[in-house]
Amino acid sequence: MQRVQVSAWPHACIHRLRSSAGVVLAVSVLIPRLAAADDLLPDVTVDANVLAQQRVETSGGSKRLWFSTATPNLGPGTLEVRAGTLDSTTLQAPVVQRIYRSDGSFWDRPAGALANDPEHGHMHFEGWAVYRLRAIGPDASPGAVLVESYKTSFCLFDLTVLDLSNPFLEGSKYSTCGVEVQGISAGWADVYDLNVPGQVLDISNVPDGEYWLEAEVDPEHQILELDETNNVARLRIFLGPAPAFEPDAYEPNDTMDDVAMQPLGAPNSSRLGSLSKTLQLDDLTMGVDGVDQFEFQLPHAAIGGMVAIGSPFQESDLDLAVFDSTGAAVGWSTGASNYEQISLAGLPAGGYAIRVVGYDLDNPGYWLRVDPGLNEPPEIQLLSPANKIWVERAFENPELHWTVLDAEHDETHVSLELARARMLDKSAIAPAAYQRVDGATGGVNLNSEGLDLGEWFVHASISDAGGMSEAWAPGSLVIYLKGDVDFSGTVDGSDLAVACRALERGQLETGWNVILDMNRDGKVDASDQQALRRLVVPRSNPRCVTCSQAQPQLGRRRELQSAGPVGCGSRTPFCSGTARTRPDR
Repeated sequence: MQRVQVSAWPHACIHRLRSSAGVVLAVSVLIPRLAAADDLLPDVTVDANVLAQQRVETSGGSKRLWFSTATPNLGPGTLEVRAGTLDSTTLQAPVVQRIYRSDGSFWDRPAGALANDPEHGHMHFEGWAVYRLRAIGPDASPGAVLVESYKTSFCLFDLTVLDLSNPFLEGSKYSTCGVEVQGISAGWADVYDLNVPGQVLDISNVPDGEYWLEAEVDPEHQILELDETNNVARLRIFLGPAPAFEPDAYEPNDTMDDVAMQPLGAPNSSRLGSLSKTLQLDDLTMGVDGVDQFEFQLPHAAIGGMVAIGSPFQESDLDLAVFDSTGAAVGWSTGASNYEQISLAGLPAGGYAIRVVGYDLDNPGYWLRVDPGLNEPPEIQLLSPANKIWVERAFENPELHWTVLDAEHDETHVSLELARARMLDKSAIAPAAYQRVDGATGGVNLNSEGLDLGEWFVHASISDAGGMSEAWAPGSLVIYLKGDVDFSGTVDGSDLAVACRALERGQLETGWNVILDMNRDGKVDASDQQALRRLVVPRSNPRCVTCSQAQPQLGRRRELQSAGPVGCGSRTPFCSGTARTRPDR
């Protein structure tokens, strides 16, 4: 029978018709709903501002454009998808979209499939987004598609609040990559950082020039939503080498002797003079391993205030320092990103020097902002993580909460950084999707996908029109993979041997109660041993090892070659085989 699907909505009657060719048709005909309640539909779109977070990577003759993507839900209703029974052959599960109604009821409709994503290591909603690089037409309209990604699959969850003014904003309901239920709550956005697999276009064969970078969410219209016309966002970008370095108007200012030779407070002078209001210098440039220096005066003690630098050219690295008139350092900001800031709050009136240092590559454009601190700076307190918490990478997204105190009630922005210790150095990272978040949101859900394994400490800086301050969370995050007890990024024979010995002793190291809980049922038992063995060993391999045979393999990244009948005090043998690698992201 040939089936012609007119509508996927429920409450339809099915008429069997016979075409002139004798083919039996099954046609769905809508029956109007009663007007007693309204469907609260989602409205998913793409945030072009997040799409602007990009980097170009060149390796082995290939060139790739990486970028971030955010898909906010602007509608009055939540987007929720629910999976059916997983097909063990295709590793896919049919999905229904649950539509909630204004009277508290709901109904379900077919909406595609969830599939196991081997690159990410969990279940994704199939065909959620597609990315394109397009030519720019004569009238600046989008032209021919030059490069197009495959239809990217996403795990759908709440990560950031996009707009506090959304009257339908609700609390986060989807913070883990659930197998059965996923979604994006009203007013929230799902964000995939530019470091996550799939956030990329191969531009190896694209010549330098200007193009449209385009992202489309739900390209096959699997989701029933309020507006299907706002699913595409595009951004005009330039591909090619950065403009050649040219000295800016404030040169020469490599040394303080250079600065001292310039007239005080004159146009294009590095001696900025006495500042009673915020000053921003744009179009500054920096040569590789170069130094720019400036001098300014605080006419009064700074209540708040800050010195900040920023640049869109992420391939280079800029650092910032401020010194007082004696040459003593007021502060250093030496993160790996190109946004650095130092607070001036509490500094006495007097003269100060700014030093900007460039590394790696020429920087053809950065800005410098000096705020003399007329207003009280905002304060932030990070409430979570309150303790050390264990986070399964690409499956759990920890909640980071904060409180903000700002005497002037200004608009505030919070930027998050992750560091290996409670200090910001070159090992610290600034996830692109969590920079300048609206402070009034009170928190985010941190996407753990793409983070390196191990312990991370969370740092937050907050700024407004009058200054900045910063704080560390009292606890930390430990990012791990199931079964990977040595944090190598792979689950192999070494992990199996270590787990085998620990389970035989009945003593688990700190955190192993979650790392070895393979089925996530809250305890480590024989079923978890079996799951770990299956992850390491192909089922077809008949050879088995004992604990004593497995232990000599500790610390090695190779298959277990021993043979034996029984494993780890369990009747279930641990079988040898080639080590399998869990996806890093």
